[in-house]
Amino acid sequence: MIDLRFAEHDAIKTFDCSKCPKSLRENRKCEQDGLNNLSRPISVDTYGLKLSFCPAKATWYHEFTVLYSQLLVALETGILPKEGSLEDQDEMFVSLFPFFVERYRLRQYNKTWADVLGFTPKVLEAIGKMISRMFGGK
Repeated sequence: MIDLRFAEHDAIKTFDCSKCPKSLRENRKCEQDGLNNLSRPISVDTYGLKLSFCPAKATWYHEFTVLYSQLLVALETGILPKEGSLEDQDEMFVSLFPFFVERYRLRQYNKTWADVLGFTPKVLEAIGKMISRMFGGK
């Protein structure tokens, strides 16, 4: 779900279950139970983890979405899901939290630099045009 959060809009559209054509759902074996349906792993984008199931399928499971929300809130705010310290939290939360923090921060870093690298040429071009106009160019 982290990869879906940070993926570009076009990539996210290909993993939108409500708009996914039946042929693609069949190809990705979405109707089959479990999360080990694909012989060739897929990912949301270049930085995404290779998964043996459609990444959007993780959003189908209430337990996953609740856990994801808890992990995200804990990372962003420092507020744990249950009262007490980390050792008072559910075992699944405690075991996933370090991985979640690392993965989330890596995706955040990659997104920031992708945005910078995409934006920089436009800024430089605009500055070049501005300087050109200042010195009589068109």
